[in-house]
Amino acid sequence: MGIAKGFLHTDGNQIVDSSGQNVKLTGVNWFGGEGFVFNPNGMDMRGYWGMMEQMKEMGFNTIRLPWSDAALDADRATGIDTSKNPDLANKSPLEVMDKVIDYAGRIGMKVILDHHRSSDGASANENGLWYDDKYPESKMIENWKMLAERYKGNDTVVGADLHNEPHGQATWGGGDKATDWAWAAERIGNEIQSVNKDWLLLVEGVEIHENQWEWWGGNLRGAKDRPIEFDNPGKLVYSVHSYGPSIHEMEWFKASDYPNNLPGQYTDNWGWLLKDDKAPVLVGEFGGKLETDQDKAYMAKLIDYMNGDLDGNGTNDLGAGKEGASWTYWSWNPNSGTPAAS
Repeated sequence: MGIAKGFLHTDGNQIVDSSGQNVKLTGVNWFGGEGFVFNPNGMDMRGYWGMMEQMKEMGFNTIRLPWSDAALDADRATGIDTSKNPDLANKSPLEVMDKVIDYAGRIGMKVILDHHRSSDGASANENGLWYDDKYPESKMIENWKMLAERYKGNDTVVGADLHNEPHGQATWGGGDKATDWAWAAERIGNEIQSVNKDWLLLVEGVEIHENQWEWWGGNLRGAKDRPIEFDNPGKLVYSVHSYGPSIHEMEWFKASDYPNNLPGQYTDNWGWLLKDDKAPVLVGEFGGKLETDQDKAYMAKLIDYMNGDLDGNGTNDLGAGKEGASWTYWSWNPNSGTPAAS
C-alpha cells in the first residue's frame, strides 16, 4: 500500500499519512546538489527522469535530496548533458530541484530536502557545525524558509533534514548558541514552521555525547534528557547515520559477541526512541561495501533492527501494525566513496 496524498505527521514512534495509515519511508540518497556541480549527480550520463523511474522500480518511495547554501547562490547548475536532459538547459540549481521534485510527484515518490552543508563541497561541514564563516545560521534559516514557502502545499516534499552530520564541537545541550545543536535545531525548525507547518522536521544527532562516540550525526543519547520540542507538535522525526565496518572500524564491530551486540548498541543510542514509543526514527544514511562477512553481518542486523526486531530474536517487537525505522540508503550515486544502490 502506498502513502496517501497529503502530508505526514507523527504519533508516538510512527510516521502516519493523511489516511491514518502508519508508513515507512524507504528511500535513497541522491547527492550532488550540495557541491561542485550543484545538481544530483548522473545527469551528465543519463536523463534524470530515467534514473528516478529506476529508483521507483527498485522499490524506493523517497529521495533524500542534499542541497547547500552555496548551491542556492549559484546562477547555473553544471555538468548536465542537455541532450539527455533538454529541459534542464541553463537552469539554476533551484530550478533543477524544482524539476526533480515535480517528476518525483508525477511518479508517486516523496522528497526529503537535506541541508547537507553550507559552502560547496563534499560530505559534512568541515567545522562540524550547521554554519560556517561564509554562511551564518541566519542565512541557513533564510534559505530554509524560502524553500518551505516555495514548496508549501506540494505534498511531494514531506520533510526537511535540518542539517547533515553535526559532529566534532557540536553538542547536544549545554546552551552555547554557537555549538548546541539541539537548541539550534529548535530555532531552525520553528522558523520553518512559521511559514510551513506541513513538513516533518528531521533532527540528526551529534558525534560525541558524554564521552560516548558515534558516527557523525549518529549520537542521539542526549535526547533522553533533552528532547527536541517544536512549536507545532507531531512533526519531529529523529535521524541517525550508521555505517558498516568497511567504512570505519568502530569499537562495537570489534566486540567478541559481534554481530549479536549490535541490537543493544542501536537501542542504547537511538532505538530507545522506538522501544519507548517516543518518536519515529529515520536512518538517513547507512551502507557498507559488503565485501566481507563482517560487513554483511552488520547489514543483516541493521536491516532486522530497522524492521522492528529490537532484541535480535527474529520477531517484530513494536507490535501489530507498527512500522520500524524509516531509512534512506547511501547512495544512489555510483561515484560515492561509500556504497551505491545503482
